[in-house]
Amino acid sequence: MSIMTTCIRLVPKLQSVLQNAWRSKTMRGFERSNIMAANFQKCFGNNRHGITVDKSMGTNEAYSMQSSLEYVKMSEHVELWKLKSGNSSLPLVLLFPWLKARRSAIQKYANLYHQRGMDVLVVKGRMKHFLWPPYAFKLGHELDKCLRDIPSYEKFFVHCFSIGAYNYTIVRMNAKSGVPCFPSEKVVGQIFDSIVIGTTANMTEGLAISVTANKLLQRTIQSTAEAYIQLTSRKTQDLYDESIQFCKEKFLPVPSLFFYSDNDVMCNVDSMRQFLAFQKERYGDDIWEKSWPISIHAGHLRSHEEDYLSMWKKFLDKLTL
Repeated sequence: MSIMTTCIRLVPKLQSVLQNAWRSKTMRGFERSNIMAANFQKCFGNNRHGITVDKSMGTNEAYSMQSSLEYVKMSEHVELWKLKSGNSSLPLVLLFPWLKARRSAIQKYANLYHQRGMDVLVVKGRMKHFLWPPYAFKLGHELDKCLRDIPSYEKFFVHCFSIGAYNYTIVRMNAKSGVPCFPSEKVVGQIFDSIVIGTTANMTEGLAISVTANKLLQRTIQSTAEAYIQLTSRKTQDLYDESIQFCKEKFLPVPSLFFYSDNDVMCNVDSMRQFLAFQKERYGDDIWEKSWPISIHAGHLRSHEEDYLSMWKKFLDKLTL
């Protein structure tokens, strides 16, 4: 058996270890319902799309999604959350969540866009797409097929989180293969929340922290992941490095907003600021950013609701979306 075959067979085993660790992790709820509902009301008021806000109700109760939304399973990893009263002349939001994102958490971000009459296409990556990048390229082909099945949308708006930003980048890299792929020219704006940037150690440490609070298990996961990446460097580390370089050099020249924090181990702050300085030099005022000294990876909306919603609204207003 070749080394490469052995490595490929390691992917589901490593994925299983990480998933089991994830299940054992005690997570606090994401439901600060009354505060969230009040902030939505403050920022957006009432709307025309069948989604109403009531400060006296919890978030899940406040949004009667079943009556206003249609959920269409496009493929294994892609689902369209479509407003029944939606307008396909508005950009379709391509939402790339963070790893192991719960549906209820994704819904909170989708609600932001539904408030503005925009449909949302959720592209949910899995652990395997990060552990074995060739799988992420297949995800790109899967997304391309789904987009071709809904041709009525002429523009896209991208909102991606954490490893979801990695998946988005890999999707765009598919263009190098010369086959039909993601139509980057249709993107009119982007939001990057807690992107993974920095060294391999940053990535593996962040991966370990994201799946368990147990320090001993974190060290075990990190060392195992580093050994795996070293063993499979041509198909993992090399592609991780290539994706970061691609994102830097082939950055889409459209208005882009970045959310990050200084204490995020998966988003090295020095690397982040160098990246932003480089893009601002090229694109000037089209590059927006909002950061905090302390926050939660892919949880800035939870930690800093008013700041997050205010910046998000200002950015979309600037794009007249």
